[in-house]
Amino acid sequence: MTYFLSPNIPVKIINQIKAFFEVSGKPLLEPFYPRKIENVIEAIECWGSYHLETIEKGSPPQMTWREFSEVYVGVDPKIFVEDMGMSMDDLDKEADPELVLDHWLNGPPGGTPSGKVYHMLEDLDLGPKSVVLDDLDLDHLLGYVSFIDGECPGKDWRGVRLSSVFAVSALQWKLTELNTGIKIIV
Repeated sequence: MTYFLSPNIPVKIINQIKAFFEVSGKPLLEPFYPRKIENVIEAIECWGSYHLETIEKGSPPQMTWREFSEVYVGVDPKIFVEDMGMSMDDLDKEADPELVLDHWLNGPPGGTPSGKVYHMLEDLDLGPKSVVLDDLDLDHLLGYVSFIDGECPGKDWRGVRLSSVFAVSALQWKLTELNTGIKIIV
């Protein structure tokens, strides 16, 4: 699902976004922040576009292999022990911290930092989903927001991608207009 940004953003705001970028090279965000902030998401630049992630707090839990199996693998402990080449007595020993960290960071697709943003934003009305570009004033088009749920076979990344630095600013403006309480940082 892709949303085009700017058809319903006032020209004055579009001009502010573009002027700020020309001077600073950064997205204009601060004037558009909501008064009451409930969630903070980070826009991370990657090859000219941006992807959004929640900011994870804390650190991975210490857990036994039994807890790891229950929380992250979801199979019978006997099957888990066989697959890992362990004995049943090993289930109550501390799990490998590196493996726990990897699963804690990446989790299931909807539980990852990028997946959480996907679910946080997916039902919002961010603008037109499809447009005929001939109908738009291309000087006012600030980019687009794409919701990606598995880009291609073998990739199960779920997340939100923004097409440009202008799209980051426009999305912050739109999120504030919708009273979401979401603040974007770069």
